[in-house]
Amino acid sequence: MIQKVLGDYRSLQKAKADVDSEIVTANSLLLKEQSYNTELLKAVTLLVSSEKRDKSFLRKLLDQLGSILKAVTNPNVIATIATMIVLVRKL
Repeated sequence: MIQKVLGDYRSLQKAKADVDSEIVTANSLLLKEQSYNTELLKAVTLLVSSEKRDKSFLRKLLDQLGSILKAVTNPNVIATIATMIVLVRKL
């Protein structure tokens, strides 16, 4: 009986550790998503601003898109932003 209780207790400890790990991962992904959203908002603000579109503007935009790439976790989003960078470089 004691062995069964100890086995169940160890199973519960492992399950708790797994849940704690998932929570840490989810929190980490949430922070990365918030960072990504902030950087993307800055890039969009640059795109729609009334600032003169000269080389310094494009440099700022490329820098901002680079910051977004660093904050990204989703491969589909990386592909979209990489496409935006290629299009901006061709301007």
